[in-house]
Amino acid sequence: METKFKQVTSELKTKQTKDYIEDLKMRIKRTREIVEQYVKNANVKQKQYYDIKLEQQEFK
Repeated sequence: METKFKQVTSELKTKQTKDYIEDLKMRIKRTREIVEQYVKNANVKQKQYYDIKLEQQEFK
């Protein structure tokens, strides 16, 4: 009886661990997507600031 209980408990922990890992993967993926979008937006904004301050050079 005790062996069966340990087996069931072990299977439950394994399932919970798998669920946790899958959930963690999804959250990491979503976080990465958000960060990538933020970086793209920041790059565009930074380029705009740079271009505004850039002096036009005249060639003679």
